[in-house]
Amino acid sequence: MSLLLKIFKEIKEANLETKKIFEEARIQAEKINREAHQKASVTYETSYKKILKKAEQETIELKRKKEKNIEKELEKTKVESEKKAKEVEVNSKRNFEKAVNYVFLTIIGEA
Repeated sequence: MSLLLKIFKEIKEANLETKKIFEEARIQAEKINREAHQKASVTYETSYKKILKKAEQETIELKRKKEKNIEKELEKTKVESEKKAKEVEVNSKRNFEKAVNYVFLTIIGEA
């Protein structure tokens, strides 16, 4: 019976040692899991900030391009308006001259 008791005792000690190893492994796994979550969180935050900064830069660049396009369109509109104004001025002078000539001819009786 002493041999059987000795075997049970060794089994019990092996079982306790197994539980101890298992508990240490569980604690280590939890620690690794926490560290992984922390690193993932830092990585996520860093990536998020980079993406946000890139989006801000792209927005600024897009705004600059839009402003340049607006400036070009305004300049084009200004040039076209000045051209139209000159055409109107030329036509007005021509019509004024025609009107003056008509009045002059009407006065001298040749109309």
